[in-house]
Amino acid sequence: MISFRNDHTFEMHSTGVFFYSNWKLGAWDKNGDTLKLKWHGQPAPALGSTLLIDSGYLKPLDKTVNERFRHIRMFCLGYCKGDN
Repeated sequence: MISFRNDHTFEMHSTGVFFYSNWKLGAWDKNGDTLKLKWHGQPAPALGSTLLIDSGYLKPLDKTVNERFRHIRMFCLGYCKGDN
């Protein structure tokens, strides 16, 4: 889950097996349909620092993001749509 706040900060929470829980924080800026993320620390490897808002989903644009992640719809805008 990623929460983008009006004060241009964001937080991302990831969970996984064996009680894995990770929080990442940063700041964001929007230009048209593109989000630029400034992570506090290392960026999330599946997202990078540039995201495209496309058909209600966030799509990573960074060349450093693994090719398999660039084609997966990982985050939808708004409340969970049950697509995952």
